Amino acid sequence: MRKILAVGLICFTMAWFGNELRGQGVHFSYLEFAPQSINPAYLGGFLGSYRGTGIYRSQYNNGTEVKGFTTFELGIDVPIIRGFRKQDWIGGGISFNVDQRGTFAFKDTYSRLGLSYHFSLDKKQTSVLTLGLQIVNLSRTIDVPKDGTGFSIQNPTSPDPDIKKFFTSFDPDNMDRLNPKSGRDWVGGLAYTRTNKTSVLRTGIAFSGIFPVSVGFKGLFQLPFKIIGHAAMVNQINKTMSIEPAAIFQKAGYGTEFMFNTKVGYKYNKEKNDKVKAGLGFRTGTFSAIFFMGGEIKGINFGLSYDLPISGYAAAPGTQNGFEFGASYIGVLKKTPKPKPIIICPRL
Repeated sequence: MRKILAVGLICFTMAWFGNELRGQGVHFSYLEFAPQSINPAYLGGFLGSYRGTGIYRSQYNNGTEVKGFTTFELGIDVPIIRGFRKQDWIGGGISFNVDQRGTFAFKDTYSRLGLSYHFSLDKKQTSVLTLGLQIVNLSRTIDVPKDGTGFSIQNPTSPDPDIKKFFTSFDPDNMDRLNPKSGRDWVGGLAYTRTNKTSVLRTGIAFSGIFPVSVGFKGLFQLPFKIIGHAAMVNQINKTMSIEPAAIFQKAGYGTEFMFNTKVGYKYNKEKNDKVKAGLGFRTGTFSAIFFMGGEIKGINFGLSYDLPISGYAAAPGTQNGFEFGASYIGVLKKTPKPKPIIICPRL
C-alpha cells in the first residue's frame, strides 16, 4: 500500500509541474512498448533472453485535409553478459523510430543504440540500480508538393511548433533549405527496480540534448535539453487481480507534459499467466483522457489505447482522436543438452 501511495505522490508532483509539450519528441501512451524512447537504463532489464517491442500511434487524424501525427517504433534489447560481479549484468539494444506529421510529411527518423549496466544491491537481485547510455541519430526531412511554377507553400493548421517554425522561415527562392541535415545526440539514464513476492516497482530519470545538436534543413532546428522522469508499478492484489499505476513527466525547452494512468489486470489462466487489462489515464497539454485495454497471451503482451481530448483541441479540425497499438514479447533461448554416449565395455 505504501508503494502505491509513493507512486501516487510522484504522479501528483509531476502533474503540478506539467504543462504542455509538443514537437519536442515522440510521445506514447503505452510506455512499456517503447522502453528505448524513455530511458536507456531499461535495456536488458527483464527476465529472459531477448525482448522485442513494437508500437504504432496515429494522432489528430480524422479524415480532414489537416493531417496529424503518425508514429511507429520497433526495437530489440537483450541482457548481454555478466557484469563485474556475478549478480550484475550488462544489457544492450537497438531501435528504429519514424515520426511523421503535418500536411507536408514533416518527418523525424530516429535510430538508437544503447548499453546499460545493472548493479544489483543484493545477491538475490531484488534491488537493482541501472545506468544507461544511448547514442541517437536523428534526421529531419520534409516532402513539399510541387505545382507548375515551383513549390506551393501554405502554412497548415498544426499544433506542432516545429512545422510553424519551418514555414515561418521558409524561403521559396532558396531551395537548399530543404536539404536535410542529420544530428547525433547522447542520452543518459538512471533507473531503480525493486522486486518482491507481490510487486515490482520501477522508477527512473533520463537526460538528452546535453550537447548542442542542430538538425533539419541547414541546421534550422536545435534539439533542446530534455529530461524524462518516470515511475511504474505492478502490484499483485491476489492470485488473479493486479493494479498497475504508471506516470511519466517530460520537459524539453519551454514545454512540459505529464501523463499518468492506472490499469487493472485479471489473470484468467493461472497456469499460463494469461491475463486481460483495462484502465484510464490523463495527459496534460492537450488535456486528453486515455482509455486502455490489452492483455497477455502465451507470453505476448499487447495493448490498445485511445486518446480523447477534453480541452479546446477537441473543437479544432483533425484533432479528435489518438489511437495506439503496441506489443512486446520476451523470449527464452533454450539449449538442448547433448548427452555424451555411454560405452559399456563387457567384462572378458
